[in-house]
Amino acid sequence: TLEEKTSRVVEILISSLRPWELMLGKILGVGSVGLTQLAVWLLLGVLAFTMGLPALVAVRPEAVDPEVIRDALPGVGLSALFVALFFGGYFLYSALYAAVGAMCSTEEEAQQAQFPVIMLLVLPIMFLMPIIEHPSSTLAVVASLIPFFSPILLYARAATGSVPAWEIGTALVLLFGGVLAVAWVAGRIYRVGILMQGKRPTLPELWRWVREA
Repeated sequence: TLEEKTSRVVEILISSLRPWELMLGKILGVGSVGLTQLAVWLLLGVLAFTMGLPALVAVRPEAVDPEVIRDALPGVGLSALFVALFFGGYFLYSALYAAVGAMCSTEEEAQQAQFPVIMLLVLPIMFLMPIIEHPSSTLAVVASLIPFFSPILLYARAATGSVPAWEIGTALVLLFGGVLAVAWVAGRIYRVGILMQGKRPTLPELWRWVREA
């Protein structure tokens, strides 16, 4: 976004499509790359367990414990939760970064403006170990329900097997509700900021963009 804005390419793109379509296209395009990466991991995992593991058992049967491997593999429910959290977390943060790119005019401004977004990613990682050790604590429950934290913390809790179904459902509803809210705000900032040049807008100016876009 920032590269196209500084090179003025975006002015040509906007002449043939609307700003929200451009933002959505970027999000879906990069998201497809992420899904391709996940597909490669899945393919390698399938090959490892269908071809590599039998070969290892044939050579050194004492080196493989089938029960340990079975316990380490995620089930269907946990795998489905991972995919849902991947989608929710990706769309949430990609919308934030699209807004950051649209409201900045230089790489230096973008580095400063993305600091709050980075902190939203750092904080759940800081809470990760205490939450894994005590997955049913108040901190764990509340933190995993926050949309910006749940893509990381909810899966860590669910992997321990101590999360009620209602908490998972509530966290997913809040996450995708947060995606819609953030995408709406980011889209309005993107709509105005993508053609703006000069000084980075202040918070009051951003609020005016959201109200008037």
